[in-house]
Amino acid sequence: MKDEYRSCNPGISLEGPLSEEERKTLERKLVKTLNWIGVKIPQEVELKGKKVPLKEVMWDLMSKKECFTEEEKKILYDLEYALERKLKEDIKDVGTDEDKAEVLGHYCEAMGLMRAIVSLKAMVETDRCHDDRQKLSRRITDRRKVEAENWLGFLKRIDIY
Repeated sequence: MKDEYRSCNPGISLEGPLSEEERKTLERKLVKTLNWIGVKIPQEVELKGKKVPLKEVMWDLMSKKECFTEEEKKILYDLEYALERKLKEDIKDVGTDEDKAEVLGHYCEAMGLMRAIVSLKAMVETDRCHDDRQKLSRRITDRRKVEAENWLGFLKRIDIY
């Protein structure tokens, strides 16, 4: 809990009971725009009764996958929808739970879920396979390879060695 608490930094002491003012502060921060930036994605989240290693899944998707098929995009939309449902549960729990540690846990998880949801949306909406910048970069790289091969051919022909 302390690691999660540090990463989402709600600015509320872990000590003592949760005051109504602290609860309102947490609820306000949950709806504030871009408040999730810098928050860690939860290591694991329970969706439909199953534990999902969310941080590992998100890392693999962001770092290893360039293109998504329509079927894969549907899976990502389904994951996004499940995370949004879980986020709503956490927000509700922040407003109703009595135990301070549980409330802060729900708050931190909600912030991490927001970050994961935004990342998923960006992955699906940004088709990195058909991005014009990506195509341009590939063409430049290919052109540089051709130029290098031409120079090597030239050096062989003039027999400098």
